[in-house]
Amino acid sequence: MAQTDVASTLQTAEYVQALSSALRLLGQNSSEDDSNAVDVLTEVRRLALRIGDDSNLTLDTDLDTYYTQNIIVDQLPRLLGFIGELQSATRKATGTAATPSNESKARIFILDGLIGSTEGQIKSDLTAAYRGNADESLKHAVDSTFATLFSSIDGYLAEAKASVPAGGPTEVDNAALGRDYETVVNSANNAWAISQSQFDRLLRLRIDKLLHGMDLSLAITGALVGLSVIIAVMTYRHVVSPLERLEKVASTVRETKNYDLRVRDSSTDEIGRVASAFDEMLAELASARDRERAEQSELARVARLTTMGAMTASIAHEINQPLTAIVANGQAAQRWLSNAAPDLTEARGALKEIVEDGRRAGQIIDSVRAMFKKDGGEKERIDVNELVTNVLVIVKSEIQKKGMLVRTDLLENIPSVLAGRTQLQQVFMNLTMNAVEAMDQVTGREKLLVIKSAIDEPAKVLITIKDTGAGIDPQNLDRIFDAFFTTTSKGMGMGLAICRSIVEGYGGCLRASREEPHGSVFNVVLPTAEL
Repeated sequence: MAQTDVASTLQTAEYVQALSSALRLLGQNSSEDDSNAVDVLTEVRRLALRIGDDSNLTLDTDLDTYYTQNIIVDQLPRLLGFIGELQSATRKATGTAATPSNESKARIFILDGLIGSTEGQIKSDLTAAYRGNADESLKHAVDSTFATLFSSIDGYLAEAKASVPAGGPTEVDNAALGRDYETVVNSANNAWAISQSQFDRLLRLRIDKLLHGMDLSLAITGALVGLSVIIAVMTYRHVVSPLERLEKVASTVRETKNYDLRVRDSSTDEIGRVASAFDEMLAELASARDRERAEQSELARVARLTTMGAMTASIAHEINQPLTAIVANGQAAQRWLSNAAPDLTEARGALKEIVEDGRRAGQIIDSVRAMFKKDGGEKERIDVNELVTNVLVIVKSEIQKKGMLVRTDLLENIPSVLAGRTQLQQVFMNLTMNAVEAMDQVTGREKLLVIKSAIDEPAKVLITIKDTGAGIDPQNLDRIFDAFFTTTSKGMGMGLAICRSIVEGYGGCLRASREEPHGSVFNVVLPTAEL
């Protein structure tokens, strides 16, 4: 057999036949065949070892397949190679008439030791393989075959060593030696074939076991996936869906303020109890809202009654001022006329004041009536500087009588405001008279009334009325505009409340503050007529 044919055969993992052919060449009496057979044995052993390396033997974790494969690809080829070399060496040693050389004897005994060592390694590997095979099927299948192989090897080794003459030439039974050699080769081939079949069987079992494990893993995975889907569906049905319904009702209540909505979840689990508690909360809120509406209705009724009382007191308070002036002027006119020489000029002046006060009282009544109208009365463009000047003319005699000084700082060409003249004049009148009354009891310092007009913002007018009186108690700053709140025994507590109501009715605001070191400051802010 050519060496290239052996290599090709080994490439297809059929090197058993190649090795058998090489061993049989050694059984023939031809020196040329011996040389060819030795080359073939060398190639077979080299490629067998390479096949063992390519099979990744060290990665096999099962003892039975690991050691069985080791015997097939490593130990048996090595054993047969040594046996083939021993057969060649023995035939050469016995085929000469001369005494065999020491080299030939040494080679035969070395090969005998190598064969024995390899045989021992095979037995050790078999023991390890049997130990890794729990059902002992491997031992039952190959144990007798390898026992036969080992027995034939022992017989062949005994015959081979006996055939080497110790002294001179001797007769050697080459036929018997050839038969023993053939028996060894056939036993080795048989052991090789059976081991290969058992190795394939064990691998198939392992593959089947792995496939079974994979099938089981897939089945478990599928069961877990199915269970997850069932849990997800149940979770959605029993958890997510009720929560979505609860969230929808809560959102609707937040947007519509309709506390009559209900979740109506009859389940007894945690979500059902939360829904029931939420429904109870909505019921409480609905009841609270009903109570709130009832209380608001009652408060509105009381507010209307209070407003009516305040308006009554306001009317009395506002009309009382011109009526008091009318009475005072009437008494003065009587005195001027009752003189021995009636002073008709003074009486005529007093009567004129009475007429003016009567008209002012009528205007006050008209302004009160305008407050009840939907449009708040007639509005017109008013020059606040002119209105302040008119008020000062009206209260001039009162200011002079009490020894007070007046300082004005009115901005020229100040924008007009849109308001009712009588109502706005009443505001400035009340604020001015309050300042006068606040300074009435002041002693030891100057009694000064300061009135200014200015631009507060680009489209607003500011009128400031400042005095040097006792000032406002800080505790009363937030209450002085409340109806019926007063710090004097004569006042009714309606003047400032009415003033703020009038100013705010025209889109403005009325503010009060303390003036340091003495006095009070009232600021009236009104939008200009250009708005």
